[in-house]
Amino acid sequence: MKDENYPIPNLGHALKASKFVQFVATRDGITDLIATSYAIKNRLSKGGELHHIARDLEVSNMGDFSSTCHNTDEEPCLKSLSVVAGVFAGLYDDPTNGATRFHRHDQCPGWSLNLQPCALLGPHLYYRD
Repeated sequence: MKDENYPIPNLGHALKASKFVQFVATRDGITDLIATSYAIKNRLSKGGELHHIARDLEVSNMGDFSSTCHNTDEEPCLKSLSVVAGVFAGLYDDPTNGATRFHRHDQCPGWSLNLQPCALLGPHLYYRD
């Protein structure tokens, strides 16, 4: 079902987001890939930028977003790209309830202290701000 609440970010966003999703959630299940992709889409749709999302997650070893894939293994790259494309095209419902931020449930970043989680999916807690 297409989500009409937000505009679809552009193809450049999708390509870069697929690298981020691959880095953060590829080892997790499809639900977490979709949820992570939605949190990124929701944040981008509200004017956020990928490097801010990486900073929030304290992801310092990911590199820049100039390439599409995090590593040279094509299968995780294609998997994350296909999920991000499906999310950005509105093919899935948003399991995060509009979340714009997330972190692993075994972490507690400072930005999350005054927010209530809106979803727990896989290893991540999701928040709206």
